[in-house]
Amino acid sequence: MIYIIKFNSYHLVKNKINELTKDIQDIENFSLDNSSLEDIIESSSYYGLFNDKKAIIVNNIKYFSNKIEYKSECDILSKFLSHLDENTIMIFTCSEYSSTKDISKQIKSLGGEYIDLTKLSSTDIKAFIDEYAIRNNILLDNNAYLKLLENSNENIDIMINELDRLSLADKHITLDLLKEYSQIDEKEDVIYDFTNALIAKNFDLAFNYLDKFLNDGMEMVIIIGAIASAYTNIYMIKDAINHGLSDEEINEEFNYNNIKRVYAVKRNARYYTMDELENIILSLADIDKKTKTGGDPVHELKSYLLSL
Repeated sequence: MIYIIKFNSYHLVKNKINELTKDIQDIENFSLDNSSLEDIIESSSYYGLFNDKKAIIVNNIKYFSNKIEYKSECDILSKFLSHLDENTIMIFTCSEYSSTKDISKQIKSLGGEYIDLTKLSSTDIKAFIDEYAIRNNILLDNNAYLKLLENSNENIDIMINELDRLSLADKHITLDLLKEYSQIDEKEDVIYDFTNALIAKNFDLAFNYLDKFLNDGMEMVIIIGAIASAYTNIYMIKDAINHGLSDEEINEEFNYNNIKRVYAVKRNARYYTMDELENIILSLADIDKKTKTGGDPVHELKSYLLSL
């Protein structure tokens, strides 16, 4: 089976891929940013001892767009897909798709399915956020949801990022909590300078800020939330860059008020790969849990950050 998924949300596409591969153990992920088409085809020809089903996921593929022809690549892909093993599921993710392109037509003729995740209704967004909240034991009041929706310009990734931050403070997210612990904006220059120094690995400056925050009585959950938010923003913007978005489009998509913020995040993004960023975000969540179970949370956080 072949799937083409057009998306503009990391969480949505990840959720859909998990749904399509839920009964498959052998899953391989590729990106044409760092793997060749030939490498992907070669990998798909290998099977385990019992010849079970396997899934090949190819991210950020541009062959389905009309902007560039990619004739030789499409010819190679077409030949491969025409002889695809019945035990292999191919999943392609993309930000642009044209149904009139020859490769798109061929995949349709082979029984492939096109899934568009970019045209969600308000009901779809609400259902996805509600499901995410339930899965993570978060109680989200409706007024808080509507405010999150407004603040994020209906961007699901931004909403989930904010939900994760707020839930560090309280699993019951109300409108009052949202106002109190809302996403750090550009007026809060000190916290922005702190996370910017941290991401740039200027630890002397970053730890000076950290010590000051702690001396002023700032809670660790807020500090860790700010750090996690900064790394998540880099992850999402790096992903947007990989999908060909311009600085102006990124500025609008992420609801920034100043394009200079985009430039700063892009500059910091050079220090990290996508996999590294994902691991950092997950590790920060683990550190937050440890800070609530005893030990020395400041030492735990500093030791981890120095290892980056």
